[in-house]
Amino acid sequence: MTSASAPDWQSQGVDGSVLIQKPFAPAQLAAAVSQLLDTGASPA
Repeated sequence: MTSASAPDWQSQGVDGSVLIQKPFAPAQLAAAVSQLLDTGASPA
């Protein structure tokens, strides 16, 4: 979550991030966290 505008955030190319805009539903937050966990590195 950021106070920056979405186009600014996307144009800076923040790798490995998920942007959800306010207002958002709890399900959107859960989906974003799940997506980040699914794409994370697996333990060796």
